[in-house]
Amino acid sequence: MQIPPETGDLDLAAVTTVPQLKKLLGVLRLRAGLSLRALEQASAGRLTKTRAAEAVNGARPPSRETVEDFVRTCGVPEDQITPWVRAWERANVPRNVAPPDRDDFRAEAEHILDLARAEAVQIVDQARAEAEHIVGQARTEARADLTHIDAVMPVPDGTDTPREYWLFSGERYLRVSLSSLGDLLQRRLTDHSPLHEWAGTFKRLPEFRTKIDMVLGVPDNRHEYWVFSGDQYIRIHVADTENGIRDELQEGPKPLSDWGRTFGAFSDLDRIDTAMPVPEAGEQNQYWVFTGSRYLRTWVKHGLDGQINIHPTGFDGWSDDEGHSFLKGWPGTFNRVSPFSEGIDAVIPLPPVKNGEEEYRDYWVFSDDQYMKIRVIAHLYSDTIIQFPAALGG
Repeated sequence: MQIPPETGDLDLAAVTTVPQLKKLLGVLRLRAGLSLRALEQASAGRLTKTRAAEAVNGARPPSRETVEDFVRTCGVPEDQITPWVRAWERANVPRNVAPPDRDDFRAEAEHILDLARAEAVQIVDQARAEAEHIVGQARTEARADLTHIDAVMPVPDGTDTPREYWLFSGERYLRVSLSSLGDLLQRRLTDHSPLHEWAGTFKRLPEFRTKIDMVLGVPDNRHEYWVFSGDQYIRIHVADTENGIRDELQEGPKPLSDWGRTFGAFSDLDRIDTAMPVPEAGEQNQYWVFTGSRYLRTWVKHGLDGQINIHPTGFDGWSDDEGHSFLKGWPGTFNRVSPFSEGIDAVIPLPPVKNGEEEYRDYWVFSDDQYMKIRVIAHLYSDTIIQFPAALGG
């Protein structure tokens, strides 16, 4: 039986603004001990990671439904949810001032007229303030840091080692330049933008406008990608031009089950989280594919006729009956820290490095609202954390 988090000291009655409400939602999540991924799983899909992140960190106010789902998933009993809803109402709904009750009709009429004049002035001021708020909110949202990364896509530049990537988070994306030093990013090249700006692809497909789960490059074609969302995928062509993105839909949407030879039983699931290329420079198009706390190693061919290569996976000490390995088989990295032990959301691979007889590859790995840098030694498959986890936007 789940023990509900302590909420008696949270002064919900004092909440009058959205930031105050978000602060208490953040405290509730910490006391419940739930990551964004765990919230999504515990809510049976009603509360996505994007909605959960925006409830506590986002620039936009959460909806009433989001607040109810959030506190219910955190374990707040049903008879204690109403105060949270009332707090949301005070933070979001303006209250009208009712005219006082007067015995004298003439005095009441004059009073109502005075109120009407005052209200007219107030409406003008409020409209001006709301307009300024909307503009400011849009600017803030454009500058705000992403609270989680769902998928990454290299910007095609004609090389095998791209330095620029598109990062996808819920309904938004941005373009960044990677740093060759210790930091993840050298600079942000664009502000956050909605996915429907991909006019030739995602804008035409509603199911792809809300979230991208994984992007996989088509072998020997730097401008084509397979893009996965839920249990569907598409094949697209992308060109980077001076006027922005030129994207074209090549195939799809089609069912994830088409990838049975490449992803095995994973192709029957409702999503695949990400893929990570192996460290050996000579093993092109071989990947570890992750979903939840499981993964497998596979070879991606030009079409969908791939080949699963369970042995050697390099990290196959923990397997189920179907040969899928578990993240606890990565003793030096994922098994050491949460939330990486629960699942991997996205991976940015850095170029392979050969130092004498030793060959290795570094990776930026994203999970929930955290990221870290790891190293995997080729052939030996020893894994090490190079830069310990940090919070996105922190």
